[in-house]
Amino acid sequence: MLIKDWKIEKDGDIQEISALIDGFRLWYRLPKQYRTSKAGDSFLVAALFPAMSKGEGLEIDSHLTVSPRLLKNTSKLQEIHHCWNPALEIIPIKARTLPGESINNGVLTFFSGGVDSSFTFLKHMDEISHAVLINGFDFFLDKGIFMIPIKRNSQFMQTFNKILIPVETNYYEFGYNYNLSRVLTQTCILASIALLLAFPCVYIPASYSYSQLIPLLVSPFNRPTVFERRSTNCP
Repeated sequence: MLIKDWKIEKDGDIQEISALIDGFRLWYRLPKQYRTSKAGDSFLVAALFPAMSKGEGLEIDSHLTVSPRLLKNTSKLQEIHHCWNPALEIIPIKARTLPGESINNGVLTFFSGGVDSSFTFLKHMDEISHAVLINGFDFFLDKGIFMIPIKRNSQFMQTFNKILIPVETNYYEFGYNYNLSRVLTQTCILASIALLLAFPCVYIPASYSYSQLIPLLVSPFNRPTVFERRSTNCP
């Protein structure tokens, strides 16, 4: 599976960062005042589970670099998920490496206005400076309707002197092209956006506590996926 043709385009106040993954152009749109990473990290993370589900190696075009730390941690992540479910095969990744760096200042979290993200925001409110609201993650709204949660959540953030960053993406469609459950790929999209914005610290809200750590393989709210088996041979 090849990741190539990275590009950035600007239209008015919006910038679009995209790349071709396995022939599909995955894109992210956000306000142009935010700096975005020019590395391949965010697209590597986005493509990891689709590639593992196909059992195909990942190759990142030589024009893009990948953080060596991310590449190392990706190997460990593959081991864990393959242990939980052998349908996800461990694959080779070919990429040119270059250490990553933070490019935006502050502390980021993800915020939908729901219980999980509100808990994380309130718990770390003194640290957090920015919050991301995503359109195209577990739903996709047309631009007019998306302005409603943007306005509501922006007003909420302004109450605490925080900044909301709206991000749109077509990852919803990308993940389902491989018959992958949203519950499985949710970490991919969140990590992908976090790496794209490259804040020095990012909080990712969770639905479960430390005492309830389980692999989420299948969701009753999504169509059946290939991920319905667990391995009992985990180290």
